[in-house]
Amino acid sequence: AMTIGICIGSIAAAVGTVQLLAIQSVLLLVSMFLNIYIARLYIEPGAGANPKKKRKAAGAGGNAATEPWWKNFLVLAMGLWGFTVIFTKTMYEYEYNVLVSGVLSPAEMVALTGYLYAGAGFVSTGINLVGTQVCLEKLGMQGAILATPTALLSVSVAILLRPSISTTFAGRLVDLSLRWSLNNTVRTVLWIAVPPQQAAAAKPWVEGTIKKMGQAFNAVVITVMLLISGGRLYSLSFLSLAFCSMLFMCCIRVYSLYLNSMWTRIKRRELRHDDVEDLPFDTNIDRKVMERLRDGGSAAQIAILNQVAAGLSNTYWEDFFAHFYTFPAAVQVKILELSRKQPHRVSDDFVLGLFDHGHQEPSVLQLAVLVAGDRRLYASLDYLQGLLGHPRPAVRAAAAVSIINIGWGVGLGAISSAALQVLEIMLGQPLDGSVQIDSRRGVLHAAQAILHSRGCNVGKNVELTPEELQEQGEILKQEWSSAITEQRVGQACVLAIQATQVQCAYVQLNQVSECQTPKYKITPNSDFLDKFASSSPELTTCSSERCEDMAAALQMLTNLHDPRALMSQEAWAEFLVHDSAKVRLAAIAWVRENEDVQPMPLGTPSILKRLIKNLQHTETYAAAESAIFKLKFQATVQEAIMEEFKYRFDRHKEMASARTGARLDQGSAYARTCVNMMNLLKFLQRQTGIIPATEMQSMRANATCDMLLDFTSEISDADVLQEL
Repeated sequence: AMTIGICIGSIAAAVGTVQLLAIQSVLLLVSMFLNIYIARLYIEPGAGANPKKKRKAAGAGGNAATEPWWKNFLVLAMGLWGFTVIFTKTMYEYEYNVLVSGVLSPAEMVALTGYLYAGAGFVSTGINLVGTQVCLEKLGMQGAILATPTALLSVSVAILLRPSISTTFAGRLVDLSLRWSLNNTVRTVLWIAVPPQQAAAAKPWVEGTIKKMGQAFNAVVITVMLLISGGRLYSLSFLSLAFCSMLFMCCIRVYSLYLNSMWTRIKRRELRHDDVEDLPFDTNIDRKVMERLRDGGSAAQIAILNQVAAGLSNTYWEDFFAHFYTFPAAVQVKILELSRKQPHRVSDDFVLGLFDHGHQEPSVLQLAVLVAGDRRLYASLDYLQGLLGHPRPAVRAAAAVSIINIGWGVGLGAISSAALQVLEIMLGQPLDGSVQIDSRRGVLHAAQAILHSRGCNVGKNVELTPEELQEQGEILKQEWSSAITEQRVGQACVLAIQATQVQCAYVQLNQVSECQTPKYKITPNSDFLDKFASSSPELTTCSSERCEDMAAALQMLTNLHDPRALMSQEAWAEFLVHDSAKVRLAAIAWVRENEDVQPMPLGTPSILKRLIKNLQHTETYAAAESAIFKLKFQATVQEAIMEEFKYRFDRHKEMASARTGARLDQGSAYARTCVNMMNLLKFLQRQTGIIPATEMQSMRANATCDMLLDFTSEISDADVLQEL
């Protein structure tokens, strides 16, 4: 627009003003083909649509979403706002055209109008880049809402006092510059305060129909006013001033409606994280949020933090965060979760201070440990090392994962090895990352780092002596025995590995070729260590204590910077068929977060089939469904579902024939088979409501329906499956 505006005068002088209409017509015809392409993309969206977002939008809004949009006063006020802006813009245009055409030739008029659009393009670009942000930050939402009507009101007064080409040019410049920059941005933010269903229904009317009706209304009003005033422009100036005043009063009301509507959506917990990211700073909303955070219970505080914490100003956040230790554990956990995404909210020193604060709740301690690992806080290693023996599996696994995330580093090899061993004990299987420390940097270097970390006078360039190593080895052995006696598992692992490395270095200095059986090698001769280090039972079953350990270790392993570095995809997949629902949920969470899962080796069940197994269980249905949709398995899921359904259906018939006359929903076996099949059908039903019709046809949905109809002919009308 800026380029054409600058050049249009020269083009009009070269080809003539009439020929510009032909050029415009050709450009419009060309754009029509682009519009056809865009329409096809819109009407037939790709398979990559996110069903989760669609479900949220469909379900959001509570009672307000069920009301017609014309009962929402904020929507009506925005409609009046759009109408008055269009009316004022049309008045400016008419007055400008009349004044300019009476003084300038057609070519000069085209050139001046071109400069007008070029100038408006430059100004609106500057406003979009800098002005809008500054206005929202300095004046808040109220100032941003009132900026456009204030500017238009000022220009209308200037035109009324002195109607001329310069004042009408300024009026059009202000209108074009603000309407496509600050005005549009503010209106976009206002739509966030409207429930999604109402917004979807109202936008075509408010942003389209009302504006077009406004232009038609303007034509009638201009004609009538000119007839009444005898063609004098001052009547139009009075009219534009009146409508600008109406717009100003309307915008004052819009702000109060925006506050009420936004606060209603916050209380109903309807705001999503992506909505909050678009919200500008507003003092009144922040003040209401702070009142709710201070006076509300833990449930209200968590809901507020989930919705608007990302947009809370630093001043209000610091005021709220100062009372951290007075909050319930659930609120403290939510604050630490936020700090993982927004590190500036919680300082590193505060995270380290959480380890010093006595009697921490395990859930809070677990999050603090993960935050320390995310930020690679080396100063936390002493605390994390002690937590490797924590009685809570989640804390123990979190400490191990955070130590690995922080990295090996100089002197950390023994600690990282102990962390790996703790995870292996909890999982009951070896991890791919378990490698001996001496293969990483050499036995002597490892022993040197260990002694230096223990406060011995040993530096990088100081040579070790066998006597020093032997002495420190004896000390480590004593500390290791004490740790076993006191049942400090993590500390015992660390000390045992350190003792092994020191003894290896001692043997090497005494010119022994290899250290195959060091004196202080890890030997779990204590009953307590035997209990933790014993081999796990079969993967598909375990005791409740073992399952808790497995689930905690799997959940924490997903927090590794690269979860596949320690456990392959095949190993993760094995946990998808574990007997424990907690273990399966932890494995599904990993699958859901890794969209680049690879096909499984031939002869093994695919990831999809394992997820379908989890669809059949109430505890894991939601997680498995989410994973299937996120991994975009839609193209093959129906065939796999029907294959599993047929298998279950055959078992269902066998049970029915074995107990003729018995109700199929009686007995655990019958009930379980029935639930399995109903969950599979429920998934197909939800998929039908989410996936576009064109994609359903490409997935051979008709064949699926035929198979289901065949099944219904074999089910009695009394069977609970028949209706579904």
